[in-house]
Amino acid sequence: MEESEVRKRYAPNMGKLSANLFGIRLDDTIVSRMKALLENVVLTEVQKMDIPTGRAWVETTAEGWREYYSLMADRLESILENGSAKGTIRAEVSQQTLHGRTWSAGPANPHLDWRTPRPDANLDKFSPDYEGITFEFAENGFIINLGMRNRTGIVGPVTLTSTSGGLTQIVIDDPDNNSEAILSAVEELVLSYRVPEAPPEPASFRVFMGHGGDTQWKTLKLALEATHGFAVEAFESEDRTSTATVDTVVNMIRSANAAVVVMTGADTMLDGTVRARENVIHELGLCQGILGVHSTIIVLENGVTELSNIAGITQVRFPKNDVMSSALAVAGALENRKRNA
Repeated sequence: MEESEVRKRYAPNMGKLSANLFGIRLDDTIVSRMKALLENVVLTEVQKMDIPTGRAWVETTAEGWREYYSLMADRLESILENGSAKGTIRAEVSQQTLHGRTWSAGPANPHLDWRTPRPDANLDKFSPDYEGITFEFAENGFIINLGMRNRTGIVGPVTLTSTSGGLTQIVIDDPDNNSEAILSAVEELVLSYRVPEAPPEPASFRVFMGHGGDTQWKTLKLALEATHGFAVEAFESEDRTSTATVDTVVNMIRSANAAVVVMTGADTMLDGTVRARENVIHELGLCQGILGVHSTIIVLENGVTELSNIAGITQVRFPKNDVMSSALAVAGALENRKRNA
Protein backbone atom coordinates (compact mmCIF):
# COMPACT_ATOMS: atom_id res chain seq x y z
CA MET A 1 0.00 0.00 0.00
CA GLU A 2 1.27 3.45 -0.87
CA GLU A 3 2.18 5.68 2.08
CA SER A 4 -0.37 8.27 0.95
CA GLU A 5 -3.11 5.72 1.51
CA VAL A 6 -2.38 5.37 5.22
CA ARG A 7 -1.44 8.95 5.99
CA LYS A 8 -3.40 12.16 5.58
CA ARG A 9 -2.04 15.34 7.10
CA TYR A 10 -4.00 18.49 7.76
CA ALA A 11 -2.46 21.95 7.70
CA PRO A 12 -2.42 24.02 10.91
CA ASN A 13 -6.00 24.94 11.68
CA MET A 14 -7.54 26.67 14.68
CA GLY A 15 -4.25 26.54 16.60
CA LYS A 16 -3.66 22.82 15.98
CA LEU A 17 -1.54 20.65 13.72
CA SER A 18 -2.86 17.16 13.05
CA ALA A 19 -2.47 14.00 11.00
CA ASN A 20 -4.64 10.91 10.47
CA LEU A 21 -3.02 7.49 10.08
CA PHE A 22 -4.92 4.40 9.00
CA GLY A 23 -4.42 0.71 9.73
CA ILE A 24 -2.99 1.40 13.22
CA ARG A 25 -3.45 -0.60 16.42
CA LEU A 26 -1.72 0.94 19.46
CA ASP A 27 -0.71 -0.94 22.60
CA ASP A 28 0.55 0.21 26.00
CA THR A 29 4.16 0.46 24.80
CA ILE A 30 3.17 3.67 23.02
CA VAL A 31 3.37 5.53 26.35
CA SER A 32 7.04 4.87 27.11
CA ARG A 33 8.05 5.28 23.48
CA MET A 34 6.21 8.59 23.08
CA LYS A 35 7.66 9.94 26.32
CA ALA A 36 11.17 8.96 25.24
CA LEU A 37 10.68 10.61 21.84
CA LEU A 38 9.36 13.88 23.29
CA GLU A 39 11.94 13.95 26.08
CA ASN A 40 14.63 13.68 23.43
CA VAL A 41 13.05 16.67 21.64
CA VAL A 42 13.21 18.63 24.91
CA LEU A 43 16.86 17.67 25.49
CA THR A 44 17.86 18.68 21.96
CA GLU A 45 16.17 22.08 22.30
CA VAL A 46 17.57 22.74 25.79
CA GLN A 47 21.07 22.07 24.47
CA LYS A 48 20.54 24.96 22.05
CA MET A 49 19.60 27.43 24.79
CA ASP A 50 21.85 30.18 26.10
CA ILE A 51 21.07 29.74 29.78
CA PRO A 52 23.45 32.46 31.11
CA THR A 53 21.69 34.96 28.88
CA GLY A 54 18.42 33.53 30.09
CA ARG A 55 19.41 34.11 33.71
CA ALA A 56 20.26 37.71 32.88
CA TRP A 57 16.83 38.02 31.27
CA VAL A 58 15.24 36.74 34.49
CA GLU A 59 16.52 39.82 36.33
CA THR A 60 14.52 42.03 33.95
CA THR A 61 11.22 40.27 34.61
CA ALA A 62 8.61 41.34 37.14
CA GLU A 63 9.56 40.46 40.70
CA GLY A 64 6.67 38.05 41.09
CA TRP A 65 7.99 35.92 38.20
CA ARG A 66 11.67 35.82 39.14
CA GLU A 67 11.37 32.81 41.44
CA TYR A 68 9.53 30.90 38.72
CA TYR A 69 12.11 31.63 36.04
CA SER A 70 15.07 31.11 38.39
CA LEU A 71 13.78 27.65 39.27
CA MET A 72 13.26 27.00 35.57
CA ALA A 73 16.88 27.95 34.85
CA ASP A 74 18.00 25.57 37.62
CA ARG A 75 15.98 22.81 36.01
CA LEU A 76 17.44 23.49 32.56
CA GLU A 77 20.98 23.40 33.93
CA SER A 78 20.18 20.08 35.61
CA ILE A 79 18.98 18.68 32.27
CA LEU A 80 22.22 19.76 30.60
CA GLU A 81 24.37 18.39 33.42
CA ASN A 82 22.62 15.00 33.37
CA GLY A 83 22.32 14.84 29.58
CA SER A 84 18.74 13.70 30.04
CA ALA A 85 15.28 15.29 29.95
CA LYS A 86 13.65 12.31 31.65
CA GLY A 87 10.65 13.43 33.66
CA THR A 88 9.90 16.49 31.53
CA ILE A 89 6.99 14.77 29.73
CA ARG A 90 3.82 13.59 31.43
CA ALA A 91 1.43 10.98 29.99
CA GLU A 92 -2.24 10.45 30.68
CA VAL A 93 -5.09 8.34 29.35
CA SER A 94 -7.88 10.90 29.21
CA GLN A 95 -10.60 8.77 27.60
CA GLN A 96 -11.29 5.15 26.72
CA THR A 97 -14.24 3.33 25.19
CA LEU A 98 -14.47 -0.35 26.11
CA HIS A 99 -17.40 -2.69 25.44
CA GLY A 100 -19.46 0.29 24.30
CA ARG A 101 -18.89 2.27 27.49
CA THR A 102 -16.84 5.46 27.53
CA TRP A 103 -14.74 6.53 30.50
CA SER A 104 -13.34 10.09 30.62
CA ALA A 105 -10.90 11.67 33.06
CA GLY A 106 -12.10 14.61 35.09
CA PRO A 107 -10.50 18.06 34.86
CA ALA A 108 -6.94 18.45 36.10
CA ASN A 109 -6.60 19.47 39.77
CA PRO A 110 -6.18 23.28 39.71
CA HIS A 111 -4.63 23.28 43.19
CA LEU A 112 -1.51 21.29 42.31
CA ASP A 113 1.75 23.21 42.79
CA TRP A 114 3.01 24.10 39.29
CA ARG A 115 6.59 23.76 40.55
CA THR A 116 6.07 20.05 41.27
CA PRO A 117 6.06 17.64 38.32
CA ARG A 118 2.87 15.58 38.21
CA PRO A 119 2.89 11.79 37.91
CA ASP A 120 1.48 10.01 34.88
CA ALA A 121 -2.26 9.46 35.22
CA ASN A 122 -4.83 6.78 34.40
CA LEU A 123 -2.43 4.53 32.50
CA ASP A 124 -4.08 1.62 34.29
CA LYS A 125 -7.22 2.47 32.29
CA PHE A 126 -5.65 1.10 29.12
CA SER A 127 -7.13 -2.15 27.81
CA PRO A 128 -5.93 -4.00 24.69
CA ASP A 129 -9.59 -4.53 23.80
CA TYR A 130 -10.35 -0.82 23.51
CA GLU A 131 -12.79 0.51 20.90
CA GLY A 132 -11.33 3.99 21.32
CA ILE A 133 -8.61 5.53 23.47
CA THR A 134 -6.99 8.95 23.90
CA PHE A 135 -3.45 9.46 25.19
CA GLU A 136 -2.22 12.95 26.09
CA PHE A 137 1.42 13.99 26.47
CA ALA A 138 2.57 17.39 27.74
CA GLU A 139 5.52 19.13 29.38
CA ASN A 140 5.59 18.34 33.06
CA GLY A 141 5.97 20.87 35.84
CA PHE A 142 7.52 24.10 34.57
CA ILE A 143 6.67 25.14 31.05
CA ILE A 144 10.11 25.34 29.44
CA ASN A 145 10.26 28.77 27.84
CA LEU A 146 13.16 30.56 29.52
CA GLY A 147 13.71 33.78 27.56
CA MET A 148 11.76 32.47 24.57
CA ARG A 149 9.34 35.15 23.44
CA ASN A 150 5.89 34.07 22.26
CA ARG A 151 6.60 30.45 23.15
CA THR A 152 4.57 28.37 25.60
CA GLY A 153 7.13 25.58 25.74
CA ILE A 154 9.22 23.26 23.61
CA VAL A 155 6.57 20.60 23.13
CA GLY A 156 2.96 21.70 22.70
CA PRO A 157 0.55 19.12 24.17
CA VAL A 158 0.42 16.07 21.88
CA THR A 159 -2.73 13.93 21.75
CA LEU A 160 -3.13 10.48 20.20
CA THR A 161 -6.70 9.29 19.65
CA SER A 162 -6.94 5.75 18.33
CA THR A 163 -9.89 3.55 17.36
CA SER A 164 -10.06 -0.21 17.02
CA GLY A 165 -11.20 0.43 13.44
CA GLY A 166 -7.60 1.39 12.61
CA LEU A 167 -7.72 5.20 12.60
CA THR A 168 -5.24 7.09 14.81
CA GLN A 169 -5.28 10.89 14.91
CA ILE A 170 -2.26 12.88 16.10
CA VAL A 171 -2.92 16.44 17.28
CA ILE A 172 -0.35 19.01 18.39
CA ASP A 173 -1.83 21.98 20.22
CA ASP A 174 -0.33 25.47 19.86
CA PRO A 175 2.01 24.54 16.99
CA ASP A 176 5.17 26.55 16.29
CA ASN A 177 8.10 26.22 13.90
CA ASN A 178 9.31 23.10 15.71
CA SER A 179 5.98 21.27 15.55
CA GLU A 180 6.22 19.99 11.96
CA ALA A 181 9.38 18.08 12.87
CA ILE A 182 7.75 16.75 16.04
CA LEU A 183 4.65 15.68 14.07
CA SER A 184 6.79 13.83 11.52
CA ALA A 185 8.69 12.01 14.29
CA VAL A 186 5.44 11.04 16.03
CA GLU A 187 3.97 9.86 12.71
CA GLU A 188 6.93 7.54 12.14
CA LEU A 189 6.55 6.13 15.64
CA VAL A 190 2.80 5.56 15.27
CA LEU A 191 3.30 3.93 11.85
CA SER A 192 5.38 1.25 13.58
CA TYR A 193 2.06 0.07 15.09
CA ARG A 194 0.48 -0.64 11.73
CA VAL A 195 -1.59 -3.80 11.63
CA PRO A 196 -0.20 -6.32 9.12
CA GLU A 197 -2.19 -5.87 5.96
CA ALA A 198 -4.84 -8.48 5.33
CA PRO A 199 -4.53 -10.14 1.95
CA PRO A 200 -6.87 -8.53 -0.59
CA GLU A 201 -10.20 -10.23 -1.11
CA PRO A 202 -10.32 -12.42 -4.20
CA ALA A 203 -12.26 -11.02 -7.11
CA SER A 204 -15.07 -13.45 -6.23
CA PHE A 205 -16.17 -11.20 -3.34
CA ARG A 206 -16.49 -7.50 -4.05
CA VAL A 207 -18.25 -4.69 -2.19
CA PHE A 208 -20.05 -1.72 -3.69
CA MET A 209 -20.27 1.42 -1.54
CA GLY A 210 -23.08 3.92 -2.10
CA HIS A 211 -22.76 7.41 -0.64
CA GLY A 212 -23.77 11.06 -0.82
CA GLY A 213 -21.74 14.25 -0.94
CA ASP A 214 -20.41 13.93 2.64
CA THR A 215 -16.82 12.64 2.27
CA GLN A 216 -16.96 10.56 5.48
CA TRP A 217 -17.55 7.48 3.31
CA LYS A 218 -13.96 7.70 2.02
CA THR A 219 -12.63 7.12 5.52
CA LEU A 220 -14.82 4.04 5.98
CA LYS A 221 -13.84 2.71 2.53
CA LEU A 222 -10.15 3.09 3.36
CA ALA A 223 -10.60 1.35 6.72
CA LEU A 224 -12.41 -1.60 5.12
CA GLU A 225 -9.64 -1.91 2.54
CA ALA A 226 -6.52 -1.16 4.63
CA THR A 227 -7.49 -2.80 7.91
CA HIS A 228 -9.97 -5.51 6.91
CA GLY A 229 -8.82 -6.43 3.39
CA PHE A 230 -12.07 -5.97 1.48
CA ALA A 231 -12.16 -4.98 -2.19
CA VAL A 232 -14.45 -1.93 -2.23
CA GLU A 233 -15.68 0.03 -5.26
CA ALA A 234 -17.53 3.34 -5.23
CA PHE A 235 -18.76 5.72 -7.89
CA GLU A 236 -17.10 9.07 -7.16
CA SER A 237 -18.50 11.38 -9.83
CA GLU A 238 -20.75 14.24 -8.76
CA ASP A 239 -22.95 13.71 -11.83
CA ARG A 240 -25.38 10.96 -10.91
CA THR A 241 -28.37 11.90 -13.02
CA SER A 242 -27.42 10.99 -16.59
CA THR A 243 -28.39 7.69 -18.17
CA ALA A 244 -24.73 6.76 -18.62
CA THR A 245 -24.08 7.38 -14.95
CA VAL A 246 -27.00 5.24 -13.81
CA ASP A 247 -25.86 2.44 -16.14
CA THR A 248 -22.37 2.64 -14.66
CA VAL A 249 -23.67 2.42 -11.08
CA VAL A 250 -25.95 -0.51 -12.00
CA ASN A 251 -23.04 -2.39 -13.58
CA MET A 252 -20.87 -1.77 -10.51
CA ILE A 253 -23.61 -3.13 -8.24
CA ARG A 254 -24.12 -6.18 -10.46
CA SER A 255 -20.40 -6.98 -10.26
CA ALA A 256 -20.49 -6.85 -6.44
CA ASN A 257 -21.45 -9.53 -3.92
CA ALA A 258 -22.55 -7.09 -1.22
CA ALA A 259 -23.23 -3.39 -0.82
CA VAL A 260 -22.59 -0.85 1.91
CA VAL A 261 -24.74 2.29 1.64
CA VAL A 262 -23.64 5.23 3.82
CA MET A 263 -26.58 7.49 4.61
CA THR A 264 -25.54 10.85 6.09
CA GLY A 265 -27.73 13.87 6.75
CA ALA A 266 -27.96 16.09 3.69
CA ASP A 267 -31.45 17.54 3.22
CA THR A 268 -33.56 19.22 5.92
CA MET A 269 -37.30 18.91 5.38
CA LEU A 270 -39.92 21.54 6.22
CA ASP A 271 -40.89 19.58 9.34
CA GLY A 272 -37.28 19.74 10.58
CA THR A 273 -36.40 16.12 9.86
CA VAL A 274 -33.10 15.35 8.12
CA ARG A 275 -32.83 12.92 5.23
CA ALA A 276 -30.10 11.39 3.15
CA ARG A 277 -29.50 12.74 -0.36
CA GLU A 278 -31.95 11.49 -3.01
CA ASN A 279 -29.22 9.78 -5.03
CA VAL A 280 -28.24 7.71 -1.96
CA ILE A 281 -31.85 6.59 -1.49
CA HIS A 282 -31.93 5.67 -5.20
CA GLU A 283 -28.68 3.68 -4.91
CA LEU A 284 -30.06 1.90 -1.84
CA GLY A 285 -33.06 0.78 -3.85
CA LEU A 286 -30.84 -0.43 -6.70
CA CYS A 287 -28.63 -2.41 -4.28
CA GLN A 288 -31.62 -4.06 -2.61
CA GLY A 289 -33.21 -4.84 -5.96
CA ILE A 290 -30.05 -6.29 -7.55
CA LEU A 291 -28.22 -7.87 -4.59
CA GLY A 292 -31.13 -8.44 -2.21
CA VAL A 293 -31.92 -6.86 1.14
CA HIS A 294 -29.75 -9.32 3.07
CA SER A 295 -26.66 -8.41 1.05
CA THR A 296 -27.18 -4.67 1.46
CA ILE A 297 -25.72 -3.12 4.63
CA ILE A 298 -27.12 0.25 5.62
CA VAL A 299 -24.80 2.59 7.57
CA LEU A 300 -27.06 5.29 9.00
CA GLU A 301 -25.92 8.49 10.72
CA ASN A 302 -27.74 9.29 13.95
CA GLY A 303 -30.43 11.92 13.41
CA VAL A 304 -31.13 10.90 9.80
CA THR A 305 -34.70 9.80 9.19
CA GLU A 306 -35.09 6.08 8.71
CA LEU A 307 -37.01 5.33 5.52
CA SER A 308 -40.08 3.15 5.90
CA ASN A 309 -38.78 0.55 3.46
CA ILE A 310 -35.58 -0.02 5.44
CA ALA A 311 -37.24 -0.46 8.83
CA GLY A 312 -36.41 -3.90 10.22
CA ILE A 313 -33.42 -4.42 7.93
CA THR A 314 -30.00 -4.79 9.55
CA GLN A 315 -28.49 -1.36 10.03
CA VAL A 316 -25.26 -0.03 11.50
CA ARG A 317 -25.74 3.36 13.14
CA PHE A 318 -23.01 5.86 13.94
CA PRO A 319 -22.74 9.22 15.75
CA LYS A 320 -22.83 12.37 13.63
CA ASN A 321 -19.52 12.92 11.79
CA ASP A 322 -18.01 9.69 13.20
CA VAL A 323 -18.52 7.01 10.54
CA MET A 324 -15.23 5.36 11.59
CA SER A 325 -16.92 4.14 14.77
CA SER A 326 -19.00 1.82 12.55
CA ALA A 327 -16.02 0.18 10.79
CA LEU A 328 -15.82 -2.93 12.98
CA ALA A 329 -19.55 -3.61 12.80
CA VAL A 330 -19.63 -3.10 9.02
CA ALA A 331 -16.62 -5.40 8.56
CA GLY A 332 -18.33 -8.04 10.70
CA ALA A 333 -21.51 -7.81 8.66
CA LEU A 334 -19.52 -8.18 5.43
CA GLU A 335 -17.74 -11.23 6.83
CA ASN A 336 -21.13 -12.80 7.54
CA ARG A 337 -22.26 -12.07 3.97
CA LYS A 338 -19.05 -13.56 2.60
CA ARG A 339 -19.44 -16.80 4.59
CA ASN A 340 -22.97 -17.16 3.30
CA ALA A 341 -22.12 -16.23 -0.29
